[in-house]
Amino acid sequence: MKKKNQYLGIVAFFVCALVLIFNDLGFIKLYSLNKERKLIQHQINNLIIKENNIIDEVERLQYDDEYIATMARELFYMAKKGEKIYRVEQEKHIE
Repeated sequence: MKKKNQYLGIVAFFVCALVLIFNDLGFIKLYSLNKERKLIQHQINNLIIKENNIIDEVERLQYDDEYIATMARELFYMAKKGEKIYRVEQEKHIE
């Protein structure tokens, strides 16, 4: 009778362990959710960095006249007096 109870206890232990591991609320699900949370947190941090860069860009475009002039020269091929603009053509690769 004692051996039967021991086997029953061991089987019950393994069943409980399997339920804890493979259940919807088990360790495998917990691990995958934790991994997904870290990935999302990394994406959030990247988006925060991008947002800060955009905010800095907007502030510079609003208040920094030298930056505005530099951007206008680069984007619209404008030049200050005495400056010359050189256009460099790249070679076309035929494959």
